[in-house]
Parts: sequence; C-alpha cells; structure tokens
Amino acid sequence: MKAKVALKCKDCENWFGAEDGEQGPCMLKNMRGDQKYITMGAHDCDEGLFYGVDEIPAKGRSPRK
Repeated sequence: MKAKVALKCKDCENWFGAEDGEQGPCMLKNMRGDQKYITMGAHDCDEGLFYGVDEIPAKGRSPRK
C-alpha cells in the first residue's frame, strides 16, 4: 500500500503563485471566504489533497485512472 503524500501548493490547480517568487493565493480558501491566504509553493496542502488519490489533478499531470 502506498503512503499518502500531501500535495504541494505549487502542484495544485487551485494555487496561483508566481513561478519565480514561489508565493501565491489558495483559491480553495478564497472561495470559502477565508481571509486572503498566501502560501509558499513548497507548502504541504492543508486542504486534505494528496498526490495520486484526489479528483483535483496537479498542474501538468493527468488524473490517475
């Protein structure tokens, strides 16, 4: 059984960070009405998303079938 690995913000399609600055907003938090939330790209997702097991695919990757 594979261990779950938390999705990094920079790989999530709901994160709109600058490639050079590595900072950006989390759209999931903003849609919910949380305060404007800026995260670092290397931050582990605290929304419960994991690589390879969630419906939201990482940027540039196909959803797992």
